[in-house]
Amino acid sequence: MTEDSDEIWAEQARRFASNDLGGVRYALGGGRRYLGSFFDHMQNALHWAVDAWLCLRGERCRSGWHDQEARFLRIAPPALQDEYLRVAGDVTQLASDLLDILGVDRLDQVAVDNPTLDTWRRQAMAWLADAETFVGKLTKPDTSTPQFGLCRIESGVLRGRFDGLTPCLLLVRSGKTTRYQGHWAAGKIPQGIFDFGDLGADRRHVHDYSGFILPLSLCRNARLRKSLETFARLLLWPVGVPVRDEITPQPPPGARGRRLALQTWLDEAGLGCLKMVDKESVTRWTRFHFTLEATQSVLCEFDYVTAVEDGPGQAIRILEHEAFRWTSHGDLLDRCQLDSGEDASIIPFRLYMVSALSTRSELCTDTRERERLFRPLEYWAGATTPNRDIQLDRLRVRLEPYQLLLTFGERTAKILFSEINDPFPELLEWLRFLATGDLPIGVAIDEEGSEARIVAHACGEGRLIVAVLDRWENAVRTAGVVETDEFLSAFRRELTDFLQNRFDVRSWPCHEDEEGQSAYRDRLLEHSFLVGADGL
Repeated sequence: MTEDSDEIWAEQARRFASNDLGGVRYALGGGRRYLGSFFDHMQNALHWAVDAWLCLRGERCRSGWHDQEARFLRIAPPALQDEYLRVAGDVTQLASDLLDILGVDRLDQVAVDNPTLDTWRRQAMAWLADAETFVGKLTKPDTSTPQFGLCRIESGVLRGRFDGLTPCLLLVRSGKTTRYQGHWAAGKIPQGIFDFGDLGADRRHVHDYSGFILPLSLCRNARLRKSLETFARLLLWPVGVPVRDEITPQPPPGARGRRLALQTWLDEAGLGCLKMVDKESVTRWTRFHFTLEATQSVLCEFDYVTAVEDGPGQAIRILEHEAFRWTSHGDLLDRCQLDSGEDASIIPFRLYMVSALSTRSELCTDTRERERLFRPLEYWAGATTPNRDIQLDRLRVRLEPYQLLLTFGERTAKILFSEINDPFPELLEWLRFLATGDLPIGVAIDEEGSEARIVAHACGEGRLIVAVLDRWENAVRTAGVVETDEFLSAFRRELTDFLQNRFDVRSWPCHEDEEGQSAYRDRLLEHSFLVGADGL
């Protein structure tokens, strides 16, 4: 959807919400009214308002109300989330109260000014006043207020969506760079060095990279920018490479033929300084030889990104950029080598043309695995505004081989870990959501025969209510109210100590060879929840 169509649809959604509120107002006006669709009007008004709010931020997904609601409850500021849950929850309560008063199980024509309904009618009118105010907030937002979770990032891990950064050129380091990247993660990452990933063709694995991002939009040479943008489109051509008229397809005989056709196009377009590397991908990520000619003919015409506005699930926005000033690969290595220390091994950069980026693997796992993270709305449907006088529960977190013991007060829940479905990436991702305040959030742990669900919800400022649910037994194993910082710190200490000192990675069947086992442990320990003081 374009920006213009988003604004048009937002205005349409605002009108729909207003019409539904008008239907509620009419029904409460007195006399006999058909109330069969009364509560539908209430719910639809909120749905349309959420739709408008998402449209105004370019976040609308063309799916059902439940997906729209889940998206809103993920990215909206906490105050709006709480108000939405309160106003939406009151609809259910009003419906239940009316059915109880009338002594029926379905609604038809009702004399709404009947004295027996006076109290209910006042409550419904109060709801209408609240809903009109709330719908107004959603459909006419204060655009000067920054979106929740956004922050300025000058280096390090990116968590948002890369829509505005691609297509781009990348200068990246990859491979087993644990020591080097660990040095960066300790707070000494050079400005402009960002961490991101390449989602593999199987859409299950993400290859991690760190490096410079040079969006084609930051190319200062208009002619060069146009040629590179055309080449980026050719990389995504589904059948073959078009000829120079960009209309007639020219199917290549195979991967080798496709690479040859693309290289021929580059040569004819005056971009012969970009030489494609043999036996590398020629689609979303396409590698070039990082040569002196490529640096002095192409890269010198670019700015690279030095600061962005970033937040989980949000579109990354470029804030600052600088001219790419290095004249050769060696010049660039000298700069980064000085930053990383004289005893660090030299890791060369690679040059890519990229049409799609992903967050790092520990932040964005396979789609099916990410379904283990969910919004626990059903668990909190009856919750009221938390009271600061609620007594905090004693907390204890203990990791043992193949199980997690989580204690609130006197009740301990035992959560078993599956040898087949690795729980650690999702558990770390769940904790990162808590650390960023992205609530409510739950994580499902497959216990091979049963399923434990750990859910968390805000419970007043700086507090969480956390519960461990047994999905199949429909029971609560344990639950408690804790300080957010205490909960996150307890998990961070226990996970770090367990992974470093007590985790027998050789017995974990996810990786059979020694090299894979070591890399797996390192990836877990490099997760953003563990490496920073705030888990970010």
